[in-house]
Amino acid sequence: MNLGFGLDTTFERVDDGTLSWYDLDLPDVIELRSRYFQPTSRRQFIAGSVLDDAWMDLVKAADRVLFVAAGVLYYFEENQVKTLLSELADRFPTSELIFDACSPRGLKVANKRVIEDGGMDASARLKWGIRKASDIHEWDRRIAVLEEYPIFRGLKDKLSWKEKWGTFLSDTLRIMSMIHPRMTGGSDR
Repeated sequence: MNLGFGLDTTFERVDDGTLSWYDLDLPDVIELRSRYFQPTSRRQFIAGSVLDDAWMDLVKAADRVLFVAAGVLYYFEENQVKTLLSELADRFPTSELIFDACSPRGLKVANKRVIEDGGMDASARLKWGIRKASDIHEWDRRIAVLEEYPIFRGLKDKLSWKEKWGTFLSDTLRIMSMIHPRMTGGSDR
């Protein structure tokens, strides 16, 4: 399930002909997306906010669900991220989530060099960053972090020296990471 997917094409790239997939985003995004892609029996669009748990009732619960949240969570406040992850653990025990995250330093850099310097509106500012993925387990003991790794790991082969330097700095300073937790079920928050 893709949370806050925008115009992402992950389904088209990973579909093996048997996959059941849900795309969740705000109603205006669903409307735009519907101009290019149509729901099918195996792929459904859900119009709603990631933060409104009503969408969870629309997902046919399987033993395991893989949630993907790319470029989404750092637009929320920390308490909203905590609530979302706890709700996923409540409703979809044994499921997994893959998401990208900024460090607090990464938020400052992105907000200054991308948002402000790019002339974007203040509503585009990033809000949530995390120092280390293991903090998530402290929020809710039912969430076990399986992996955290620098976002540019393994992607440097065909980059210019300047790009390599930038990605090296980002990875070394832990500016951006990919985080992969599993919901372990139970009621031990």
